[in-house]
Amino acid sequence: MLRLALIEAKKIGLSRVLLTVDSDKTASIARMKKNGVVLENEVPYNGKITQRYWIDL
Repeated sequence: MLRLALIEAKKIGLSRVLLTVDSDKTASIARMKKNGVVLENEVPYNGKITQRYWIDL
């Protein structure tokens, strides 16, 4: 599903996409990494640590 969303993002002219995920969602992070994301930073949000990743399309 992520791969298809990235394809659609590219079709509408985006060159980069920001993805966020709670740091305890290891399966989601692994899937994102397979698609080439780069970690920007980690921020506290709603009592959890949220990781912010960018991906170039």
